[in-house]
Amino acid sequence: MVQYAEVTRTNDGADSVDIPMYNNSATAIGAGLGVLYETVTGKPRAVALPTNGGGVARSAGVTVTSIPAGGYGMVCVLGPVLMVAHDVILPGEFVEIKDVTAHLGEGKLAVVTASHCSLGYCLQASGVDSDIFEVFVSPNYQNKAA
Repeated sequence: MVQYAEVTRTNDGADSVDIPMYNNSATAIGAGLGVLYETVTGKPRAVALPTNGGGVARSAGVTVTSIPAGGYGMVCVLGPVLMVAHDVILPGEFVEIKDVTAHLGEGKLAVVTASHCSLGYCLQASGVDSDIFEVFVSPNYQNKAA
């Protein structure tokens, strides 16, 4: 039986909502990576990493645990979570999921346009490629350019 949702409290008292999601891909998805809702399978709450150049619409959240191929793992769908960075991202900047081979699922600085989907926003700055940073997950938040 798959559990439904759990609220996770961080060391500083912040809460996040994590739910079990099914990995619909042939390979495991590591912890700290952004995932997209998968629309091909008939399974509820199925996710996968983005494909190379496939875009990042349908952002679901960030993996809290590794998710084995064809198995379930926890995904943060709302609240603070640690994520692998691809770019230098500063607090308050919007974050989206990278869809380029060798960096699939990593967080990157979102390019804000008039109507743009993002994963959330940065809480703690990332330094360099593969750095770990904190993001507040709020998928598909509609940004508006200034």
